[in-house]
Amino acid sequence: MKRLLLLVLVFMLVLSTNVFADEISMGYAKKDFPESFVPVTKIMLFKKGQTLDETLASGWQNLDEKIDVEDFNIYTDDIDAFADKYLQILYKNPLLYYVENGFRYAYYSDGKIAYIVPSYTETNKTVINNTIAEIEKATDEVLWHIHGNMSDFDKIMTVHDYMTLNYEYDQSLKNHSITIMTTKTGVCESYARAFYHVMKKLGINCGYVTSVPMKHAWNIIELDGKWYHIDLTWDDPTLQKSDAYAQTNHTYALLSDKEISSQENPHYGYNLDGLAADSTAYDKAPWHGYGAIVFSGGVDYYVSGNNLVSSKGEIIYKNLDGGDGGWRLTQTTYLKEAMFANVSEYNGIIYFNTDMAIYSYNPKTKETKEVLSEIGLGGLFIEGNTLYYSKVDINTLQLKKAGTIKLGDICYKEPYYDNNELIVKVCKETTKPMCIFASGSDKIQSSKITGNGLTQIKFSKDSGEQTIFYWDENLTPLRDYEVIK
Repeated sequence: MKRLLLLVLVFMLVLSTNVFADEISMGYAKKDFPESFVPVTKIMLFKKGQTLDETLASGWQNLDEKIDVEDFNIYTDDIDAFADKYLQILYKNPLLYYVENGFRYAYYSDGKIAYIVPSYTETNKTVINNTIAEIEKATDEVLWHIHGNMSDFDKIMTVHDYMTLNYEYDQSLKNHSITIMTTKTGVCESYARAFYHVMKKLGINCGYVTSVPMKHAWNIIELDGKWYHIDLTWDDPTLQKSDAYAQTNHTYALLSDKEISSQENPHYGYNLDGLAADSTAYDKAPWHGYGAIVFSGGVDYYVSGNNLVSSKGEIIYKNLDGGDGGWRLTQTTYLKEAMFANVSEYNGIIYFNTDMAIYSYNPKTKETKEVLSEIGLGGLFIEGNTLYYSKVDINTLQLKKAGTIKLGDICYKEPYYDNNELIVKVCKETTKPMCIFASGSDKIQSSKITGNGLTQIKFSKDSGEQTIFYWDENLTPLRDYEVIK
């Protein structure tokens, strides 16, 4: 009989002093791509109708202490490739947050592996199911910001900006999983897994990239048939400053291999396994740098240089830094060549900040109004019905939470058609019920909302145009009606 030996793989966490570095929990994690992009090897065989992916995923879901892989003919000589494959499959199942990267395996005297012994951070199924439900709820909160008429570019950047504005880098280096979506804090693996998960929900091809020498992870994304690097961790200012607030940037968004490898802090030591991010279409895009990209009414708004501009070529506001070559912190002090402007949207109105004030801009009337006057502003973002803004601390030069502005009780997202459904979204922060009516040539549909929070209503699509009415329970209009064609 073959003698069964037990070998333990131990994967040590390596801490780095590089401010841009992050730890990877095992050295074999190099790629995470759809199955078609993985080279075919002898470890990708079928077992009783199941692929290796299905066998591992099923075992993880069942919290199996041992997962039988004997029929896949994996040998100890293949352990590096298998460990790599193990991670690929795990990264493609980010909701299995409780499965650790390291594992043990048992093998026969001829080197054939009989079974593997996974390691779990949690084995209570009730806790696991509750956590997954919380992750899915958080996923819905991200997807609530996606408009059906967005291009894939806008969907990618909307998710990128949501995560970098709402999540923070885990300075304690503890959370490596998708639970960043509920805890709001995690390391590079967390950002990459959360982004991969949401892109999968949106039907956008996305991969997981790691660099062992960098001890870092990020994503690769397909857009218009081309692949690009996108690194949410390095685009989140909280990586460098734990209290950075109300800011994001796009320095590492949609870059080619050449560009991401030639940045001031370059990416290196990664393997895309045959893929090439060789398109330079976005390497020098005007929206690189600080500030979100906001989609509203079919138009993108973003900070370019010193100005707030639109994708239609309009300059909405010139010289966000006042035109004096620096970001003013006090009447007599300013930072040279600094930019802390950001942009957001609420009910079709664009909000942005300069170093001296917060403004609103109405795309329909082209009117700009001052909302708040305060020196040293350092960014803003809107979540729900509240605008959050920060200031630059004159002593530390870090961004600090400064205040909030309540914009209303109900946030209305622009309605849109999705296949044969009309989608209407609102964020309600009032106890008063509201009614939504969709009136078309065929019929009138209605829905009553009594609770608070994010709500998505689905009406059937009419043969002609439909008019959306937002009324209170006494049928008094809450806002102007909208016509959807």
